[in-house]
Amino acid sequence: MRRLIKLAIFITLVMFTAVACSDRDTVKVGIQFTDTILPLAEDNYWIFEDSVFVAGEFDKVETKKMAINGASQVGYEGETIWVYHWTWYDMPEDKAQTRRSLVRNEEQGLAYYGQKMGSSYTELNRRLFIKYPVEPNEEWAYTQGAIVQCLALDNVFDTHIGQFETIEYKMTLGEIVQYLYYVPEVGYVGMVEKENGSITRIRRLKDYHIETEDVALRVGW
Repeated sequence: MRRLIKLAIFITLVMFTAVACSDRDTVKVGIQFTDTILPLAEDNYWIFEDSVFVAGEFDKVETKKMAINGASQVGYEGETIWVYHWTWYDMPEDKAQTRRSLVRNEEQGLAYYGQKMGSSYTELNRRLFIKYPVEPNEEWAYTQGAIVQCLALDNVFDTHIGQFETIEYKMTLGEIVQYLYYVPEVGYVGMVEKENGSITRIRRLKDYHIETEDVALRVGW
């Protein structure tokens, strides 16, 4: 039960309330690619294969997909800004979940602004999620007791489409620890999750698609 509560904190983050936003899901709002930790453009996606462990033993394999499937124009602290919809998909149906995280790349890195559930928004509250550029041992508070730390700038991580030299981050919430692996201008490529020191999930990239200013890059399995 405690694990479910903590995972719910990771997912929900804040209570949902209505705010004034202009929903523009179908509008092309431009591309955030150059010098970013998570390239943001409508139709970008990353597909993963997750190995799930129970009580230290391998249990099953799951396919996960996250994508940028829209954007919204929102008012925040007197300014009007565009935020992108970071959405997880149910697989193999390839069906978008109703909860979408609102994110954008800024000077400090990938910022999280809140969530959208259907037509309702959370109370907008900017938080730094993935700092970039970053130095080893830098640490910052994310939300609801979650602490993120940069562990290394050159960690080699194996995926299903080859090795990547990654920036390794560590996010801690109580007994749950996630080691997150990001590649600038590629994005999220993997994760190792532990609870009380035991591995519960290993996530590895197996396909992705990124829009750049000039061309669409695609690497497949």
